[in-house]
Amino acid sequence: MQLPHTVGQAVFAWFKAANVGTSAYPFLTMGNARLLLAHGSREQIDTYVRPELEGRWFGTMALSEPQAGSSLADITTKAEPQDDGTYRLTGNKMWISGGDHELTENIVHLVLAKIPGGPPGVKGISLFVVPKFLVNADGSLGERNDVVLAGLNHKMGYRGTTNTLLNFGEGVHRPGGRAGAVGYLVGEQHRGLTYMFHMMNEARIGVGMGATVLGYTGYLHALEYARTRTQGRPPTSKGRVGEELPPPVPIVEHADVRRMLLAAKSYAEGGMALGLYCARLVDEEQTAETAEERERAHLLLDVLTPVAKAWPSQWGPVADDLAIQVHGGYGYTRDYPVEQFYRDNRLNPIHEGTQGIQALDLLGRKVVMQGGAGLALLGETITATTGRAAGTEWAASPPTWTRRWRDSAR
Repeated sequence: MQLPHTVGQAVFAWFKAANVGTSAYPFLTMGNARLLLAHGSREQIDTYVRPELEGRWFGTMALSEPQAGSSLADITTKAEPQDDGTYRLTGNKMWISGGDHELTENIVHLVLAKIPGGPPGVKGISLFVVPKFLVNADGSLGERNDVVLAGLNHKMGYRGTTNTLLNFGEGVHRPGGRAGAVGYLVGEQHRGLTYMFHMMNEARIGVGMGATVLGYTGYLHALEYARTRTQGRPPTSKGRVGEELPPPVPIVEHADVRRMLLAAKSYAEGGMALGLYCARLVDEEQTAETAEERERAHLLLDVLTPVAKAWPSQWGPVADDLAIQVHGGYGYTRDYPVEQFYRDNRLNPIHEGTQGIQALDLLGRKVVMQGGAGLALLGETITATTGRAAGTEWAASPPTWTRRWRDSAR
C-alpha cells in the first residue's frame, strides 16, 4: 500500500494480537516477497512475488534441519545443477512454519542448500526458490514439485501455524521423471546466507513485535478482568462485631494485583516503543534526506535488531504469566484466553534464534563492528533522549560514532 514501514508494523500488530498463529502466514510471506524483491531476478519477482502480494500464494523460509538446528554451517541439503539452469534439491528441513497447507494455491519455499564442490561451512550455502507446484510460462500451476510433508511438529502454542518437517527429493513426486525437487538459484552461488539475512533480520524484529503484542493483549485482558471481578476487601475494612461486612471490591483495588498489572503494562509498552522505533529506523535508512542520516539509521538498526528480538521475547511471556496470575484459578483454564497467549508467546524466545544466539550476535558482531561505532551511536542516542527528557542541552561536534565511521571508511 506504499505506507511507511512504521505504519505497516503498527497495523499488523493488531492482527498478531488477535491471532498470532494465523498472522504468521502473511508475516512469512511478506518477508519472503521482500527478499526476492531485493535479491531475486526480474523473472523470479514476476513469477513468485506478484502472486504473493495478491494473497494467492504464501511463502516460507526453510533453513534448519533435524540434525543442525541453528547451526547452519552443518546443513546437508544438496542442490545439484542441471543442464537447463535449474537445480535439483535433496534433503530435509525441520521447524518450517507454514511449510504445508491448503490455504493458498501455491507455497513458495526459500531454501538454503549447498552446491557440491562449494566452500565448507556457511560460505558454501546458496539460496533457492522451491515452489510446492511448478509454474508454467504463462503463470499457471504445473505439476507437483518433489516437496513432501514428512510430519507435523505439535507445539504447545502457535498451533494455528502448521509447523513441519519437509523432505526434498524423496521421490514421491518426480517432476519430469527425474529425482529431486526443482529449485531456482536466487542471486549468486554461495551467497545464500547473506540473502537470507534480509528475511531473517526482518523476522527477528517481527518476532519481537509478536511477543510484545501477545504480552500487551494479555495485559489488557487481565486489566479488564481485574476491573470487573470482585473478590475480597481492603485490609482497612475489617468490620466490627455485629456489623455486616462491606461488599467485595474489584480485585484491581488490591495492591498486589495493581503491582502485577503495572509490571505487565511496562513490559508491553516498552516492547511496543522499541519495535516501532526499529520500524521507524527502517523508514529512515531508506528515506532520510542525507546519506549520513541514512547511515545513522542503518547502524542503529543493526545494533538494535538482536535487542528488538530478544528483549520483548523475554518479557512478553512474563507479561502473559502475570495476566494468568491476575485471573487466579480461572487464568489456568481455557475459559479465558490468557493461557493461550502464554503458550503462544513461549515460542518467541526460541523463534528466529534463541536468546543466547541474539547475545552472540550483539556482543560478537554488532558491538565491535566499525570499531564500536554502532554501540557509541546507541549510547549517544540514549544520552540525547534522556537529556531532552531532563530539559538539558546535549551536543557533540562531531558525534563519536561519526568520527569512528569516517575513520573506518578511510
